[in-house]
Amino acid sequence: MDINADALEAVTTHLASITAAAGALISLCDTDALAHATRIEALGRLVDGLRIAAAADLADRSRTEFGSGSLATRQGQRTAAGLIAFVTRVSEAEAKRRITLGRSTSVHVTISGETRPADFGIVAAALTCGSIGIDAARVITAFLRPGLLTAE
Repeated sequence: MDINADALEAVTTHLASITAAAGALISLCDTDALAHATRIEALGRLVDGLRIAAAADLADRSRTEFGSGSLATRQGQRTAAGLIAFVTRVSEAEAKRRITLGRSTSVHVTISGETRPADFGIVAAALTCGSIGIDAARVITAFLRPGLLTAE
């Protein structure tokens, strides 16, 4: 088990108990309902950052240059997107979108072990700390990508 597994399990269990009480939302006053929605959205953005980081990591472990050693191949999947879709129970299209954003916002390690910075490091930082969510990160990177390609 990795060092975060226990913490993630505890958070998941705690969230499940909060979700079970969702029916009580109707009893909140307007101010508390607004505060509740704000906190839930902030939590969602933090989870978004983790989702993208996990997709980027799994895609990196599933690179085609690893051949039969690719994580996707070893798990019986043809592609990284197929692996992510299978493991996370999202559509393959969503898995591909997560991989694309993850590749844009993650540090790259080449096959030779050389480390390259993320294409959009500031977006990565904002995504990781929950300042922005997946939708905003996708819009920003899609808008800026043509300039990045031109600069290269």
